[in-house]
Amino acid sequence: LNSLDFYAQDTIHGTNSIADVRREKYILTMDKGLDTIKQNGIAYDIEKQGALYKVSELTPEFINPATRNTATRNYYLLKIK
Repeated sequence: LNSLDFYAQDTIHGTNSIADVRREKYILTMDKGLDTIKQNGIAYDIEKQGALYKVSELTPEFINPATRNTATRNYYLLKIK
């Protein structure tokens, strides 16, 4: 996610306002943000989702496949309708 600006070839800004979400084409969010978007009735499609982890911060929980999901957080790239 640190390379998002590079791949977007633009500066990506953040927001804490649900009103701002309605004006965007795409939103990158985590579980809490997705819940807020759902609760506010904003229509979206999930374009991509995955597990976020920083390889520079490896932990024993991440290295062990049986506990890896406890060391990652979900992210979602949403296309706002």
